[in-house]
Amino acid sequence: MKNIQYILIFDSGIGGLYIYKKVSEKLPNYNYLYFFDNIFFPYSEKSEGFIIFNTLRIIRSIMKSHLLSLIVIACNTVSTMMLSLLRSLIDIPIVGVVPSIELAVSLTNNGIIGLIATKNTVSCLYIKKLVKKFSNKYKFYLLGSTELVHIAQNKIYGFDISFDKIVFILKFFTDMLKLPDVIILGCTHYSFLLSELGEIFGPKIKLIDSSLVFVNRVCSVIKNNSYFCSYLYPFNKVLCLKIDSSLLNIFTLLKKYGFIELEQLYF
Repeated sequence: MKNIQYILIFDSGIGGLYIYKKVSEKLPNYNYLYFFDNIFFPYSEKSEGFIIFNTLRIIRSIMKSHLLSLIVIACNTVSTMMLSLLRSLIDIPIVGVVPSIELAVSLTNNGIIGLIATKNTVSCLYIKKLVKKFSNKYKFYLLGSTELVHIAQNKIYGFDISFDKIVFILKFFTDMLKLPDVIILGCTHYSFLLSELGEIFGPKIKLIDSSLVFVNRVCSVIKNNSYFCSYLYPFNKVLCLKIDSSLLNIFTLLKKYGFIELEQLYF
C-alpha cells in the first residue's frame, strides 16, 4: 500500500477522532490513517524524553510502510513539547494542535483566562512562554488533569462516566472568587466533554475548543496543497501498538467513524 497516499492523524488516545471527524466531513475524498497509542496512553505524565523517543519511533515506523502527505499531531502534549523538533527531523508537512491562548486573549473581557489540559501541557516551556508574553495584562489559571482525560476516553468508548467527578475536578475554577470568563480546552479528549463542561461553567464562561480551531487550519493546509491526492473511494484505517480482544468493541466504534481496517504497528 506504499503507493497510496495517507494523511496521518496521530494521538496518544482516541480524542483525536474529534479532529478526524470534523476534517473528514469537510474533506471526505482523502485517505486518513489514524494512530492511537494503546500501550502508553495517556502521555499526560510521561517524561519528555520518553514522549520524544516514542513519538519519533512511531512516526518513523509508519513512514516505512505508508506514503504520508501530511502529519496531523492531534495531541496537545506532543505538539507543545516537540512540534518544532518533528518538523526539523521529518521532511513531510506537519501541523499540530496547541491550546488557543491568543484567541482567548482576544475574547476575554475580565482579563482572567483558564486553561484545562494535561499535566505535561500546562507545565511545558511552550505554554510558559505564551503565558509570560501576555501576563502583564492578563491572569492565567492552568489546570492539568490526567483523570479528566480518562473520563473523556471512557465516554468516547460508550462507558458510563461520573458527572460528579468532573464537577470535583473543576472545583479548581468554580471555587474561585472571580472566575475566568474564557476557558481554553487544551486536550483533544476534552472536546467530547463539551456538554458536561458547558453545564458546569454555565453560559457566562466562553469555552474555547482548541481542536475545533485547529480543524480549520488542517483543512486549509490540505486544500492549498495540490500534491495531496484525493480519491473517489477513500480507504481509511487505524494503527495501534497492540491488538487483542479488548479492541473488538473499540473497532466497532471506529467503523462508525468510517474506518475500514485496524492494524498493529511493528517497530
